[in-house]
Amino acid sequence: MTIAEYLEQKGRERGRYEGHQEGKMQGIEEGKQEGKHEEALRIAQVMLQKGLNRTLVMDMTGLTESQLPH
Repeated sequence: MTIAEYLEQKGRERGRYEGHQEGKMQGIEEGKQEGKHEEALRIAQVMLQKGLNRTLVMDMTGLTESQLPH
């Protein structure tokens, strides 16, 4: 194996590793966002069950009308 081939192979390996790490971090971030959204939905449901106004619930949770539980 020549030095050029060795360096090319190492570059590919590093690129795969970095791509894997980036994908992993993106997956973690997406999971956090999904969890926050689910918690907002749960809180909104409790607020609505307690009789709070839908507009107030939207303001407090950041959810839209279409996202609120019915």
